[in-house]
Amino acid sequence: MLKIDNKDRYEQVKDEGSGETKKRKDKIYVGGIDLTRPLTYNPPSDDELLKVAQSTYETGKNQKIQDTIDQTEKDKKSLYRSINEQNESADKRKESANLAYQNAQSNLENQALKRGIQRSSMAIGGLKELESEKLNALNTIDSERDKVIQSLNRQIEELESDLGKEISKINENYANAVNLRLHELKKERDDKLNEVIKYNNTLDLYYPPEYYEQNGIDPSTHIDPDKITGETKRRIEEVLNDYMQFDMEEAIDLYKTNDSLKEYLGKYYDYVLDLLQKTFAQKQ
Repeated sequence: MLKIDNKDRYEQVKDEGSGETKKRKDKIYVGGIDLTRPLTYNPPSDDELLKVAQSTYETGKNQKIQDTIDQTEKDKKSLYRSINEQNESADKRKESANLAYQNAQSNLENQALKRGIQRSSMAIGGLKELESEKLNALNTIDSERDKVIQSLNRQIEELESDLGKEISKINENYANAVNLRLHELKKERDDKLNEVIKYNNTLDLYYPPEYYEQNGIDPSTHIDPDKITGETKRRIEEVLNDYMQFDMEEAIDLYKTNDSLKEYLGKYYDYVLDLLQKTFAQKQ
């Protein structure tokens, strides 16, 4: 703590009669709130702390969700391409099958024509059998294609379902992280507030009388002589020793007109005045 020696510091006052400026007989006391000021702290509200906690993780959460969406869309596009490829492949296979059976049908008709049996039951039965085989082959191609496409569509549905679950998980983790950070921020705020209060409670000596008036505190009810120690005790003894050098009437008059004492002694101002009067009374 900064200490300022009050020795030889005197207040200049004007004599009411002559108007001349002269030195006071007592000194100016320096070291009240000018030396040790109370700490001030405006604690943030729970809502303000919540916004801080949310902003800590919100960007990361949004990025994770976007990355998950992007990956899902990428996977879905790949599956949609596979579906298109299955359709294209099936169309080509069916085209090849149609061409093959068309050639087989032409060969069968040419053979029957050469043999002169194109209208026979054998030739007609052969053509019907080829047609039936062609239809079966085309149905098989469609069935195999549909089976693969159904599997691909299920994978797309699973991707969409997994996306919803993953976003829910990300939001849940975000909420948990925010709650944890909010708890930490509240504790930091409360600890800081308690530190400020605890520190300021040690500075009551340095508050001017107005502080106690504004806060509805009666200083006389908060003074226990047995608990006066340290800097408080030193200041009280210093002031008493200074004013005991004068006679009683002059000492009391000087004390009451020395405004610097109000900050130097704070709530002990009236206490020391009373103590000064009692000390003089005991000497008489």
